[in-house]
Amino acid sequence: MPTIGKKQIMFFGTKIIIVLGITLFFALLAIFGGLGYSGAAHTKVIERYPSGYWLVDASCNITYNPFLYAFSWSMGRGWFSANFTIVSTPTFVGGGETRHPLWRSPADLEEEATIAVILTEVFINIPCNFVIILAIELTKTRYFYFCLFGGTIGFSAGEVAGSIVGFFVGALLIAFVLPRLRKSPHVIRLLNRLVGKD
Repeated sequence: MPTIGKKQIMFFGTKIIIVLGITLFFALLAIFGGLGYSGAAHTKVIERYPSGYWLVDASCNITYNPFLYAFSWSMGRGWFSANFTIVSTPTFVGGGETRHPLWRSPADLEEEATIAVILTEVFINIPCNFVIILAIELTKTRYFYFCLFGGTIGFSAGEVAGSIVGFFVGALLIAFVLPRLRKSPHVIRLLNRLVGKD
């Protein structure tokens, strides 16, 4: 019966750490407006409680970046448009008897409502992104990162259409530009480090 050696365990452990790091980096990018998503929430305060908590009605229209929210898109949830209610938690200032909730602007409430929607999708997409990145790392096809980052950056320029264009720009880079750059010994050494061939 074949046994698993220490080198194999170390190799796989290193891969898992790398994949986790990249996955968390993607999750971080996903919460930035304009890069991870487009759109915003519109809010209206329904009731203000003496404790500082506010009941807020929110209307949210959001488009997710298909390369950071791949699972959401695969499940037909690439767009979110709905009305919902949130309880806005106050931030208190002062101390003792002078302690009182900090005033919140409409922009604060809109950001709070948007983040409430975004975080749900971010956590749902983390396992899917982990599997995609693990497949790239195990198959040593790191050139596909050019496509992923091209699609991600393209979203900030033209939303979904920009993502598709950015993806194909990355693909063209892999297909046509990188083979030409391989003629340079300095570039080939850099690329070999990026794809783990050194």
